[in-house]
Amino acid sequence: AGDPILNYLVHWFENCAANELSAERLLSFYQDLPNVPKSKGIPTTKSKSLAFRIEYAREHGWEGLSRMAEGTITDNWRTHIKSFCEFLHTKGWLDRVPIFRLTKVQKRELMVKLKKDRATPTELQTLLSSPPFTGCKSLARRWMTGKYYVQDYLFWTFLILLTTGMRTGEPASIMLSDIIEKDGQWYFNLYSYDPEKGRVANKDLRQGKSASASRMLPIHPLLILLGLLDRKRELEQMGAIWLFPEWKIYIVRKSGLVQWSRPITRSFIYFKEKYEIPRQNLTTYWTRHWYADILDRAGLPDRTRNMLLGHALTSAPNTYGGNQGIADQYILALQALNDPSFEAAARLLLEAKARSDKGELVVLKPHLTKSNWVDRTKFEHLVQDFGDGDDA
Repeated sequence: AGDPILNYLVHWFENCAANELSAERLLSFYQDLPNVPKSKGIPTTKSKSLAFRIEYAREHGWEGLSRMAEGTITDNWRTHIKSFCEFLHTKGWLDRVPIFRLTKVQKRELMVKLKKDRATPTELQTLLSSPPFTGCKSLARRWMTGKYYVQDYLFWTFLILLTTGMRTGEPASIMLSDIIEKDGQWYFNLYSYDPEKGRVANKDLRQGKSASASRMLPIHPLLILLGLLDRKRELEQMGAIWLFPEWKIYIVRKSGLVQWSRPITRSFIYFKEKYEIPRQNLTTYWTRHWYADILDRAGLPDRTRNMLLGHALTSAPNTYGGNQGIADQYILALQALNDPSFEAAARLLLEAKARSDKGELVVLKPHLTKSNWVDRTKFEHLVQDFGDGDDA
């Protein structure tokens, strides 16, 4: 068990056989979790152990420590514990799966769930006018102003997130064959399988693409103007499979989870620090909020909005209609969305592209060097997370 909460559960019941567990004892374990502090302030060598953290707080007090966020316990940890209990129940080692709830008193000291916000027009312009988008010092110094123009996966991912509302790690899952043209419009085809060819087993679905995440997304004209199709063509000529073969892989220690969103969230954190943006509620996830607001202002129906954002179509009326693509009348609406703050930032991006076309900026293409590519076949056996990771 590589998950910290399951490791702690094993530690809690280390002298108890599986068939000696009870719903009452497991509920007691869950309701003690508000006493686990955050890792900040705990000695680094032991901060990953929840058992050590709770003992440290009991021994040294809470000065310099802080409580966990309520959502971490009631959403994340609860999900893992419940799944473990369901496993025990199916084996006949647990009479019933308890209902895991915290009382108001138990939740009182926990940190509230942070409501994410979208970027302001100034913050958006600051991001898209920064060196990774308009000219950097070198490949190793992407956030320092310089003469080099680099359209790497970092460059493209932020623009894709803004113009499609994808989850932070989803662009890493895009294959070159996923970029398709239909009736003069280019799309990202994020379907996990081709329904026209019939059903497939769950094990044969492309990793990272759940049923609700399967969708078609129109590609914004800005991406075409900036050269997305040129990247596609160049990589196809080299025999590449992925749109971003140079995407840096991050594997969560112990659990072995491949978290594709991590390089993007780390970059955005660095951006906030460099440009002194202190807002804790501004994370990379803001791009989905921004895109959702755009769709709402355009007056698109809920079904179309949910399809574009990759939300499950749970109610019966929402499941009716075509499964692939979006009604033609909405394509024009999506292309015509005019957000003044984005238009201003887009002009900066196009100006930088024009400077590179004129030779005023030196173009570097690290994605065309095969030694920069990640061999994803080495990690196929690991669970892939193409979602928002720790950013949602």
